[in-house]
Order: sequence, then C-alpha cells, then structure tokens
Amino acid sequence: MNDVRVNVDIQVFDQETNHIQVEFMVRGENEFHLFSNLLRENTFDIKVPEFDMDYKAKILSSSSSYNDQLTGDTPVRFSVELQEYDEENDSNWNATTATGVIGVQNWARTRALAELLQEKGILTKQEYDEKIRQVLDRDKEEMISFFTGEDRDFPQE
Repeated sequence: MNDVRVNVDIQVFDQETNHIQVEFMVRGENEFHLFSNLLRENTFDIKVPEFDMDYKAKILSSSSSYNDQLTGDTPVRFSVELQEYDEENDSNWNATTATGVIGVQNWARTRALAELLQEKGILTKQEYDEKIRQVLDRDKEEMISFFTGEDRDFPQE
C-alpha cells in the first residue's frame, strides 16, 4: 500500500472490480500510529503480486482492534476493505464520503455484535451502554485526534 510492504491475509471479493479485504497484525503503539496515519489517505496504490493486482484503490471500510491499553508491545489487528478507484468516473468520492461510509459500516457492525451478545445473554443493554461511556471517557481525546488532528469537546451520549 503506497509503497509500504505489508504482510496481509487477503480475501478477494471481486477480482473484476479489484474489491478486496486485507487483515494484518502490527505490534505496539508506534506501529499502530504508523499504520493509522497511512490509512488516513484517500487513495492507495495497491500491489498484490500473488493475484496479479496493481491498481489505485479507495478505502471502503477500515478498523483496528487491540485489548487493554496500547503499549509498546500490544498486538493490534487492522482490517481494511478496498476497491479500485477510477478518479475520472468517481468524482464524488472524497474524504467526507469515505468517513460516512466507514462510520455507517462500523455502526452496523457494532450494533450487530451488541445485539448478538444481548440475545445470547452475555451482556445487557445497560452494561453495553455503560461500557460505551467508559470507552468514550477513556479514549475520546485519542479518537478526536485521529479524525481531526485537533482537540475539542466531544459530545456525550
């Protein structure tokens, strides 16, 4: 991706449109921030020699996850869904559109997971809502910085 070599697990959804999903692991806070910054780009030059792919892509969705606190040795999993980007025929795609698509997809994923956990009796809606408040209190500055690069008040639920 953009001349950064990444060892990934790849799933090809549609080779005709170069629609793929890649997952990869990094270790530690430094690598997490390096790849988080890389994934802020709007488009990427993608090369996947194993599938004879070499094209410009846009992110359809991306996520990262880790357990507990992010330290110098924390394993972090990234998941990125990409599709070929044709600038001449796709002039409406921009950072705002990408953010909206990613936001809606992640919102749906989060709700689906929460509902499954509630249906299985693993947690209650109240426990889920409390955990959201805890994560927002703990991580809001990092989240704001990631998306905006600036500090400002974050609305509470």
